[in-house]
Amino acid sequence: MAEDAIQEFQNLIQRLASANLLVLDKEISHFLSALVSKEEFKDIITTCSKNYNFEEDWNKIKNKEQFILPHNKRQRVAFIIGLFYKFDINELSIINILTNFYGYNQDLQTAYKQFTDEVTKPLQEAFISLLKGEPVEGEAVDKPLPVLDKMIEDINEWMNLLASSVTNLEKELPEYAIKEIHFMIEGFTEWLDKKDINALKLIWLGLKNTLIKYNLDCKEISQTEMLFKLYGLDMEIK
Repeated sequence: MAEDAIQEFQNLIQRLASANLLVLDKEISHFLSALVSKEEFKDIITTCSKNYNFEEDWNKIKNKEQFILPHNKRQRVAFIIGLFYKFDINELSIINILTNFYGYNQDLQTAYKQFTDEVTKPLQEAFISLLKGEPVEGEAVDKPLPVLDKMIEDINEWMNLLASSVTNLEKELPEYAIKEIHFMIEGFTEWLDKKDINALKLIWLGLKNTLIKYNLDCKEISQTEMLFKLYGLDMEIK
């Protein structure tokens, strides 16, 4: 039911907004994990992130005196979720943002309260509006998003971590299994560098199925899929 999903999202936002800075990193991780564990939330994030370029909007904002969010509801959701993901992987610092945009005349906990008023509340409004199926203002026609060099760098980092994790399972997996997984990882990164989306989709599916075959549930896969969403890369095979 949409009402249940709305209430659950409101609870998540309330928990995040009331968090103490000392445990904020854990609260952000909990928030993101909760979002990707519920189908209704995942569908909204996938739709909003399709063909969306987080880095482009961040570069427009980061040197401004005021923290200005995208106007379009879908872009706003994609940007704010992307921002929290960047906090979660320590690629951006929420402390720096609080200091630069909100902390010039107040303590950081108070600055975080202002941040939540100006960021998480608009996220809640936009997200709930989308859950209700309300129309999106000024929605543009989708344009294919190229595979970005920054995205390649970020994904390759997770693939290297995945390869290392699999290598460390040499006592639990037979040698042929480790070689097969490494072969799939190498194939994926090779086609990632070539920026061939169709080939990437097939190899990504093959890599995931290979891990499933050996009963491996790797966080590197979920983190990479978050990057796909963050960079607006549609990896669904239709």
